[in-house]
Amino acid sequence: MLNGGLPVVGVDLFDSRLKISMENGADYAFNPSKVDLEKEVKEITDGKGANVVIEATGNPQAIPLALKLASEYGRVIILGSPRGTCKVNFYQEVHRRGIHIIGAHNRTRPKFESHHGWWTQQEDDSLILKLISKGLLKVKNLITLKMSFQEARNAYMRLIEDKESILGIILDWSLSS
Repeated sequence: MLNGGLPVVGVDLFDSRLKISMENGADYAFNPSKVDLEKEVKEITDGKGANVVIEATGNPQAIPLALKLASEYGRVIILGSPRGTCKVNFYQEVHRRGIHIIGAHNRTRPKFESHHGWWTQQEDDSLILKLISKGLLKVKNLITLKMSFQEARNAYMRLIEDKESILGIILDWSLSS
């Protein structure tokens, strides 16, 4: 959104997360188990589809839908680090429509700036902190709990087992149990 990506559409299976996405600036929020997501995205984009789709679930079965939501010549960013396989008709969903698929994995980032626009981790971290400090990137309501780093195992279990009510946990290195 800060880079001109409008409208911003949040998609999640949990309505509580959709509410948070709206509170953080999304223009629309849809639960794909309750609506025809392809139809909704087409409607709000005047039949074109989304210019950019960010697939962040890590579920390979979400990739075919992400491709369908993208506009002609759109970009699909695979951010969620999916493991496993999915079935995609590459001719229909990618090649014929000119879709760009971008694998966004931290391992592929340069350690030192080597190409304009290809940011290092340090540059991203600096930008994120500036955006937070200016109030342009809201993160407070993305944090459900703060726990001691010594409780990391428990924190990860809570994230796995209670996806509806736990969104984010900060591991605080200054706390001890």
